[in-house]
Amino acid sequence: MINLIKKLIFLGFLTLLALPVWAFSSSSFLISQSAFKNFDYSKSLDSFNSNEFKFSNENLLDKIIAAIITEDLTLANKIASKIILDDPQNQEAYTVKLIYLHKNNKTKQIKDIQNRTKDKNELIDFIFFNDDEIKDSTTISKSLIDIVVSSFSNTDTNTLNYNFLLFYTSLAKIIDNQNDRATLIKGELFQNIKEDKQAKDIFETIKPDSQYYLEAQRSLAVNYSNFYPYDEAVTK
Repeated sequence: MINLIKKLIFLGFLTLLALPVWAFSSSSFLISQSAFKNFDYSKSLDSFNSNEFKFSNENLLDKIIAAIITEDLTLANKIASKIILDDPQNQEAYTVKLIYLHKNNKTKQIKDIQNRTKDKNELIDFIFFNDDEIKDSTTISKSLIDIVVSSFSNTDTNTLNYNFLLFYTSLAKIIDNQNDRATLIKGELFQNIKEDKQAKDIFETIKPDSQYYLEAQRSLAVNYSNFYPYDEAVTK
């Protein structure tokens, strides 16, 4: 399975790293592009109108990533539907679509997609299906985190694509909001890219009865030392 995950990670990196440099002159677009590159995913969606898809599929990809990282599954699903119309093989769009359908108990539509994509996309098969059976939400969430953890463990930290890692971690959190491991990892990813405020907010959602609470508190201790002046951090 590890070899499969490594191959899928490599393919994912090729997809996400191959995004073109856009040459549009619109100030709002340039602001959005800059925000995305600086991991400000909410701001990158500020001027985006989900009812007016004026971007190519390649340019919509950053929007679907941002929507998932901000955990706006409804918006991400609308973008996914548009992408799939023009590109029926788009891996990220199908992953989002299947998460949306699973959350809304649309078993028949999931089966329809499975019949169209079976043996054509190993990542989709790995995340959502066990032979012909649809995995439950907990298992899907675990599969998504397996991909992220394997990527983090087997890739040089200097070449990690944090958009990719946050995208799949957020999907794991969306499909199973009880997966505190996904929550912890999402916070640590934001902390790694120096987004301390977002990391702090995420760590603080992990409750004392969670098995990941102590790890979250340790991460918060590091976070506070970065986010607050020393005297204030010591009292946290």
